[in-house]
Amino acid sequence: MNTSTRFAVAVHALAVLADADACPHSSEAIAQSITTNAVVIRRILGTLRDAGMVSAQLGSGGGWRLELPADHISLGSVYRCVEDGPLLRLPLREPDANCPIGSGVRAALGEVIDEAEATMLRALDAMTLAEVLQRGAGRSTLVTPPVPVADTRCG
Repeated sequence: MNTSTRFAVAVHALAVLADADACPHSSEAIAQSITTNAVVIRRILGTLRDAGMVSAQLGSGGGWRLELPADHISLGSVYRCVEDGPLLRLPLREPDANCPIGSGVRAALGEVIDEAEATMLRALDAMTLAEVLQRGAGRSTLVTPPVPVADTRCG
């Protein structure tokens, strides 16, 4: 079973934008930090732009900027923007209705999955992007300076 990484990529991209000065960042620079393709970044940031979290400026000196303070962006709002379905899914096929287990397990498991997802969303709603940055700052183990992701034309 594959799970989506859109949420983790979105939070990472937002953290890059929040951790920097007001200088816009190109999709390529953000993608370099995440080690993914710039197209992936543009798709995810486009969704976040539609939600008003980021903006994009075209042309020389352009790029992506955070539109809201990091402490105003909940991880729950990011998750809801970029994920298109439930965290856990039931099989598409209905179980055998004549089976004593199959006839009731789907409904019971569905309730557990709904409860787990609600718990996860409450936890994500309670944490902001600023808190992610604070938690991450204390865990940096880099010995050498990180590769700069800010566009040098900005400053």
